[in-house]
Amino acid sequence: MQAWIEQVNGQFRNINIFTAWQGLEAMGYETHFCSPEEAEDLPLDADTPLIAGIPPTWRALRKLGVEVDALPAIPNGLEAFAGRQFGECPLHEIRVRIAQEGPPVFIKPRTADAKLFNGHVVARFRDLIQTAHIPDETTVWWSDALELRGEFRAFVLRGELVGLRHYFGDFRCHLDFARLDSALSQWQNRPIACSMDWALTQSGETILVEVNDAYSLGCYGLAPHLYAPMLAERWRQIVQSGRSF
Repeated sequence: MQAWIEQVNGQFRNINIFTAWQGLEAMGYETHFCSPEEAEDLPLDADTPLIAGIPPTWRALRKLGVEVDALPAIPNGLEAFAGRQFGECPLHEIRVRIAQEGPPVFIKPRTADAKLFNGHVVARFRDLIQTAHIPDETTVWWSDALELRGEFRAFVLRGELVGLRHYFGDFRCHLDFARLDSALSQWQNRPIACSMDWALTQSGETILVEVNDAYSLGCYGLAPHLYAPMLAERWRQIVQSGRSF
């Protein structure tokens, strides 16, 4: 078994790629290093994954003939678990909403434009500065902004929760795991490996924040022996199916 690992100037790009490399080495993979620019020219196949950032990963998958896009933030059928309103709209509508002193709203790029800007809450004019260069007609994903006590990432492999990592707020608060299990069972077309981000609101409700595909999610401290199989198995599924969504 072989795997290709992205490095930039001889260094791991981030802790996620380093963690995946550790796990793949422990699994017996023969690992090789490459630059982001080499992604499209590597000898990749379903059993030879590339562990890299999203842009080089998408380029490599397209070279293999894969139809590439990201998962929706809230998959069809899981809307009831979101606990808030959400949707897509032109960025212009968000700007008008804030100019009219409307309620705060969380925005992030639509899935196809995942690196256009970082997701953030917009509550006042100054919060729009980081998107000032983006045209009005650009479609963004939005959701009501809620006050959250804590946020956690649930890691899913083969339909089972294999880990939970805290990443924001109070790590001592407790999620309703019956709700997590219910959402997982209802998400019938989920990838073989992915994450579901969950939060506890100030009122004590457990809500689904968003989902992420395995190839594009941060490990948040998940152990290498759990994280690496998620990436390898999801890569295999994507290449064999010819689509990433």
